[in-house]
Amino acid sequence: MEMYMNQGRFGEFVEQVIDADRKRQREEQEQEADRKLWMAYIRGHHEESYSEWKEHLIEKSDSRQSGSRDVDLTDSEKEDIIQNALAPWMVDR
Repeated sequence: MEMYMNQGRFGEFVEQVIDADRKRQREEQEQEADRKLWMAYIRGHHEESYSEWKEHLIEKSDSRQSGSRDVDLTDSEKEDIIQNALAPWMVDR
C-alpha cells in the first residue's frame, strides 16, 4: 500500500481491493444460488438431469424478462428472480 501511495496510485490500490471484494461477493452469491437450485431440484424428483433442469429454468426466466424489459440486472435483482422461481420448492430452514 505504501508503494502505491509513494507512486501516487493509491486510488488504483483501493479500486483493486474493491473489485476483488465485489468478485468474491458475486462468487459467493452464485454458489449460494446454485446450492438453492440444487436443493429445489432434488426435492422435485425431476426426470431430466440437473443441468438440463437448470438450463430450462434459466431459459424460462430469461423469456419472461425479455418481454418485460431490456436492461442489465443487478445481482440483487438476479437473486430475487431465483428466489421467486424457487419459492414453490423451497422450505425455510
